[in-house]
Amino acid sequence: MSAFNDFLGSRDYVAPFLLFGHVMEHPAAPSSLPGWERCIDPRETVKDLLARAEKELESAFGEIDAHRIHVVPLSGGLDSRLLLIKLIDSGVPVHNIRTATYGIPGALDYEYGRLVARSLGVRHFAIDARRLAPTVADLEAMAEIRPNAGWLIGAHYNRVIRSRFGPDVVYWSGVAAGPVTDLPRLPSDRRPTTWADWTSTYCELFAVEPPAPLIADGWDPRSSLPDSPLATTAQAEPWDQLLVDVRTRYAILPEHLEAGYDVRMPQMAEGWVGMWLSVHPDLRRAQRLYRKLVADASSPALRRIPVKGYAPPSRWSGPRALAARLRGRLTRRAAINYLDLSHELRDDSSRFGTTIKTLVQRVQEAGVAPWVDGERLWAAHHSGAEDHGLGLTHIASLGAYCRT
Repeated sequence: MSAFNDFLGSRDYVAPFLLFGHVMEHPAAPSSLPGWERCIDPRETVKDLLARAEKELESAFGEIDAHRIHVVPLSGGLDSRLLLIKLIDSGVPVHNIRTATYGIPGALDYEYGRLVARSLGVRHFAIDARRLAPTVADLEAMAEIRPNAGWLIGAHYNRVIRSRFGPDVVYWSGVAAGPVTDLPRLPSDRRPTTWADWTSTYCELFAVEPPAPLIADGWDPRSSLPDSPLATTAQAEPWDQLLVDVRTRYAILPEHLEAGYDVRMPQMAEGWVGMWLSVHPDLRRAQRLYRKLVADASSPALRRIPVKGYAPPSRWSGPRALAARLRGRLTRRAAINYLDLSHELRDDSSRFGTTIKTLVQRVQEAGVAPWVDGERLWAAHHSGAEDHGLGLTHIASLGAYCRT
């Protein structure tokens, strides 16, 4: 049984789990940040930075066995695209590479992943998330093997991909690249100045929306975060400390790492992360430098495929045939990220909805979060009056840990 069961009676663990989908071992847990020294050199040009990023990424990849099968879970974003390019550049033949994407046919990730793989000549597997929606037993099994408590829906679909290819291949994940190559898009008049401001901003950006029904009376969400900086600003800015040492460590990595599988995350290498922390904020914001790095490494055909989040369908350019093919595949839910949680929980025929409802009821009956009225949230969401799609999946994840 997962160690998280030992803490099901503690509001200090249950409350942040429901709100963020992850729990720190303790707000005073020691930092995992290496001893970086930020050094923003105003004389360093974009060309210099790109060369340094290439060098660090090559070092992060290390030695690669080109004879093994390599699997890249592919999305519509930049990170998995860069991993795939670098694997091929490193000498891995395309017949030894597989890509896989789970999601809804017609959504951006699902369709972009297919196009990226095709442009590089890689064999691609598209997994319809609705057909392989988790059962209660599936999520209970994930709760058993998770190294710490977390959101189990993404972990389930990662397990689906690994079940398809088995434990003898190499899995590559770029999911942790975003926190270090980007910066939050905040209005200039709202830029935090103190550690308390930064933790408040973290709560605003990463808490479930709408958060109010999940917050216990008298509980301050910031209490689940470190109450003082984890490093000096000479090592990392406050926002980087929270993203790299809190969100990446407790939310992102546990969802993608699993014992018994060879999972590699080169974009978490110390040298790569340290390099990005020393990039001027103007070049990190909106991933300006990172997007150029990926574009420069891409073939002309790959550059014509839009990147999720940066090229909405109405602004696509490029050959008419490509644009027409993309528009023909995309549905009205094109912008959905992998799975339309809100829709699935309102569909009475959906296995996903049945699973979530069962586990939400379990939490209600177990009384481990007495401040949450799961029955009311489900009814309000199911009727369309309110949207609690993500919040209900957090409650359901908690329910999988409540198994007796």
